[in-house]
Amino acid sequence: MTFAFITEPAVFFAGAICFALAGAQVAWMASSGWRRRVDAERKYLAEKESFVDQVATTLRAARAANVRLAGWQGTRRLAVSAIVDEAEGVKSFYLVAPDGRPLPTFEPGQYLTLHLPIGKQGKPVVRCYSLSDRPREQFYRITVKRCPAPVDSPQLPAGLASNWLHDYATVGATIETAAPGGAFFLDPRCDEPVVLVAGGVGVTPLASMLASIATTAPSRTVWLFYGVRNGREHIFRDTLLDLVNENDRITQFVAYSSPDATDRAGIDYTYRGRLTAEIIKGQLPPGKYRYYLCGPPSMMQSLVVGLLELGVSDDRIHFEAFGPASVKRPTREIVEPVNVRFKNGGDECQWTGEFGSLLELAEAHGIDVEFGCRAGNCGQCAVQVVEGNVESARQPGVSLPEGQCLLCISTPTSPVVLEV
Repeated sequence: MTFAFITEPAVFFAGAICFALAGAQVAWMASSGWRRRVDAERKYLAEKESFVDQVATTLRAARAANVRLAGWQGTRRLAVSAIVDEAEGVKSFYLVAPDGRPLPTFEPGQYLTLHLPIGKQGKPVVRCYSLSDRPREQFYRITVKRCPAPVDSPQLPAGLASNWLHDYATVGATIETAAPGGAFFLDPRCDEPVVLVAGGVGVTPLASMLASIATTAPSRTVWLFYGVRNGREHIFRDTLLDLVNENDRITQFVAYSSPDATDRAGIDYTYRGRLTAEIIKGQLPPGKYRYYLCGPPSMMQSLVVGLLELGVSDDRIHFEAFGPASVKRPTREIVEPVNVRFKNGGDECQWTGEFGSLLELAEAHGIDVEFGCRAGNCGQCAVQVVEGNVESARQPGVSLPEGQCLLCISTPTSPVVLEV
């Protein structure tokens, strides 16, 4: 481009105007191009964010279906690296890879399935224990309460697996273990307010959730409600208190149903008595929350139904009952008995709704069925449904082949024949 010096004022003025107009046009074109680039970039980022969200949703659904994305198939041996007393009759077991390699991750709330060499005729006893710490590469932690014979039924056996772990598991011993799994888990990266409700040793998966949130989403609002008998049974007391003191978005409410003389109201516990849905709702500020509950079946039965009756929508309540998974949401009434036949056992009986599951029905009729967790997690009671239909009280914690069900969480919806 060639430039010439202009000396006539009018010509100079006209040229200046033209130059200004041309500059404005260039500026407008540049601005327009910039806006198009910005709009295109925003669209790209929005589409990318949408895609990432879709992938995350798919991954969570896959994990919920117990697809082992980062685990291992079958079982492998993990070594006990440490054993820590947490409360009266409660121990934590730290498990590591014997070769020192990093362990696969898991979702906070999931469990580890142990195959213990204590069954009859060499068969392992299978039990599931919640992972009680946030995901770490170095170790897994499970926290186990010793289970004595029931006070009201002393003739029944004490907890076989829990007592073996307390009495015979030692540092350096190895345990055959399946990969972490289970459909009861929380996404710690979400920012939705959450309410965690625990009873007794049911605090274990919720402790994992809380520690994960504190690490990955510290701005997330969390309410922890924890009910135990007294300070001697208060699991993770100092650990949970540290998390509360370090994060002003975490609030803790502790209920002791039978405090000792040394337990201090307002310091060791907030409330004397048992947790109820009314107490929980009464403590929460107005808002929409997602609820995660874990505890003994009687407590879960009371709280789940209570929250539903107080207007919490069913899809916002997630629970895990340790022990039999027989929490009953309001369902259809049984109009007439349903015939159930256990094919290999040759027995036919009637389902009238008095039992919590098909497993309980089988046991009541003396039919020998293998089981492990009784909560829909380990898969030991899986059977083929030969005829008819069943429904599950909750999503199984393991993947099942087509046509199979877990007896411990299933009930019949029509006359049914089972391969047992």
